[in-house]
Amino acid sequence: MSNSHRQGPATVVAIPPESKGSKFKSFFTGGKKKKQIVLSARDAEILAQVKRRAKVLDTAIDLGVAKIGLDPILGLIPIAGDAITLAIAMRLIHTAQKADIPKSLTHQMLFNVALDFGMGLVPLVGDIADFLFKANQRNAKLFEDFLYERAAAQAVEAEQQAASKAHHDQLHQQAVANFAAGQAGYQQQPQQQQQPPAKKGWFSRGGGGQTVVEMGPSAGHPIK
Repeated sequence: MSNSHRQGPATVVAIPPESKGSKFKSFFTGGKKKKQIVLSARDAEILAQVKRRAKVLDTAIDLGVAKIGLDPILGLIPIAGDAITLAIAMRLIHTAQKADIPKSLTHQMLFNVALDFGMGLVPLVGDIADFLFKANQRNAKLFEDFLYERAAAQAVEAEQQAASKAHHDQLHQQAVANFAAGQAGYQQQPQQQQQPPAKKGWFSRGGGGQTVVEMGPSAGHPIK
């Protein structure tokens, strides 16, 4: 079953010593202790597959003084051996592509394989060069470094987004608190009593401060 699109729980993978020269070293290195980079389950699984295949091809057999794999052994078989190792090396690159690697990295890996294949075609000298070059190990290292670099960049971005969200939430909470404090202060202020407006008589001419003149016995003028 293909694992190209399967996503699982995050897997914590420590930074390998080879990545200590990374441009993200300052972010992930605190004092003497190194922090950890989190790879997705998909990337961690694909990386493990690539490294296993590279080991089989280049360093599976330990001779004590050196390690060799199937690549230099099969390379001793003219043409056919080189074709077999080429197919396996291309399979390794295809596996790495399941992790959504950029085209530039694919081109680097293809160049290493092509160079290894070209050297292997040269009798004897090419076999020695093939043994020393170890194209598959180089490609596995390039792939591994890329995964850690990408995970580091994603961690930096996630940290920045978390800090931005925390700042936004803090501003929102402060605004709510200021509004609540303002409302409480407004309610505690003494309310000024307002005089009710003067009632107008039936025959008033309108106007706020005008005197109302009533006609009739109540005004002290008898009606004739």
